[in-house]
Amino acid sequence: MAVTVADLGKELFNELKLLEPCGMGNPVPKLLIQNCWFENSWNRNQQDSRGKKVQYIKTDFEIRDDSFRSGFPGIWWGHYKDELPMGRCDCIAELDYNTFKKRYEIRLIAVRKSENSTLFKHAVNPSALIVDWRNVSIKEDSALIVEECPTSWDDLRAWLKRSLYNQQQLAIAWSKPENQPPEQIWLILVGIAKYLSRTNQTVTRIQLLEKLSIKDQTLYFGFKALKCLGFTLTRLDRNLQITLHSTSVVETQADAAVEQFLAAVREEQFQREYFAEVPLSTIVVMINSQ
Repeated sequence: MAVTVADLGKELFNELKLLEPCGMGNPVPKLLIQNCWFENSWNRNQQDSRGKKVQYIKTDFEIRDDSFRSGFPGIWWGHYKDELPMGRCDCIAELDYNTFKKRYEIRLIAVRKSENSTLFKHAVNPSALIVDWRNVSIKEDSALIVEECPTSWDDLRAWLKRSLYNQQQLAIAWSKPENQPPEQIWLILVGIAKYLSRTNQTVTRIQLLEKLSIKDQTLYFGFKALKCLGFTLTRLDRNLQITLHSTSVVETQADAAVEQFLAAVREEQFQREYFAEVPLSTIVVMINSQ
């Protein structure tokens, strides 16, 4: 049955339940959702009852179309978020009720690019999707401008998804980064931790990322290193409290944790330098391959 995103929810779910019991000879009803797109997608490994990760992937997302732009939740078992096409799509799904999260959601069965997709229309000329303004002083307002240098192709694909949603060209306009030495960034992080511990103040994750000019994964390694130095990190709503809990340090563990953080900073800086100079032709090929 062809439906819109606005049709999804309790009323349709109750109507479909009238067709139960489903099983052999009476399969679960499949819904066709056309000219839709996906946002806020992320994937993770599932956990067992003891909290241990198991090697099975599930992607969570929100599906939208012109009938319902607020988004409707969904999951895709056994797939990564990068497997979701960019731009407008046609998909087949099942409507379900998640008793754990107490919400209605769809389970994605199959998906393909829609012929109405902006990306599909430009497939013969992918360079029309992206413009290079890295050395341009005057920029137009019509394009979606990216001024922060990415550290991965996933970052860039996320921006392209946003530009497709807004029906805009994507303009890469970042400058070559001015990187601080990784050791200096580590000293700044330790200094912040000591200050917060001494003053009993809190900090947000966003504030730390902006102050250190690093990404989430690198900050995670920084937190691990701080813990090895005797710091305790406590989450208070959206804030983070850092206190010096113990002065006893196992030097080998601490040195290894700090080196892991420094390596993550170096890798991130290397990626930024790469994206600062990578040719537009390479960007177009890499993004269009997805």
